[in-house]
Amino acid sequence: MPMYRVHQNLAVGDSIVSGGSLSLLRGVGERGIQALLKRGTITEVAAPPLAILPGWKLRAARLKAMGVETVADLLQADRDGVARFMRANLPTVQKWRGEAEAWLVAPPPERG
Repeated sequence: MPMYRVHQNLAVGDSIVSGGSLSLLRGVGERGIQALLKRGTITEVAAPPLAILPGWKLRAARLKAMGVETVADLLQADRDGVARFMRANLPTVQKWRGEAEAWLVAPPPERG
C-alpha cells in the first residue's frame, strides 16, 4: 500500500491529516488520491530499502525474513509483531521506526 506525504492539512473522514505528515490515506478512494496527486496536495513517498541505510545491514536482513524490506514496510508493520520477531522491546522498535522515517524522501510537488 503506498504511503503519501501530505503537504497541507487534509480532512479525511472525521479527522485531519496534518501537512508535512506521512499517511496511508486510508478512507480516500483512488479517484480522491489521483485528484490530490494532481493538485500537489500529496506526493507518493519514495521508500528506500532498509538494507541501504547506514548501520542497518544486519537488522534489515533479519527484518526481510518477516517480509519487511523498505522503510515504508517498517512503518506499516505491526510494532508488536516486529518486537516479538526481533526480540526487541517496543521503545527500541519505535526508535528504529523514527530513525527509518527520517530517510523518507518525497519530491516536492510540481507547480505550474
